[in-house]
Amino acid sequence: MNGAGGKQEILGILYAHSLKPEIEVDGKVYKIELDIQDNGSDDVTGKTAAAKLVADKCVVVLGSYGSGVSIAAGDTFEDAALPAIGCSCTNPTVTAGRDYYFRICFLDPFQGSVMAGFSKEIVEGE
Repeated sequence: MNGAGGKQEILGILYAHSLKPEIEVDGKVYKIELDIQDNGSDDVTGKTAAAKLVADKCVVVLGSYGSGVSIAAGDTFEDAALPAIGCSCTNPTVTAGRDYYFRICFLDPFQGSVMAGFSKEIVEGE
């Protein structure tokens, strides 16, 4: 995990799991099990962590924290047809050309334009 940011992402996932440790699909209840892997904010470690999640037969991945590591792990998830949902990977390349990588956060270009507009408002308002 990348220090504070990665830790916050894990804490959010753990909190959600504490609220909803099971899910019901078509009348059948499934226990949600977490398999937490640390990508170390490193491409090589991230690929190894992704391969472990595939080997552990996870059915979905939440993460990785950080766009660079998410990009590096993306091929592993794609090759295994393992859906991955990025919580904070904002680089558009993470999901580009991938059928199994999704995101729930804004993209870098959107954030950049919003921050530019906000900064302009602040400067013009002085």
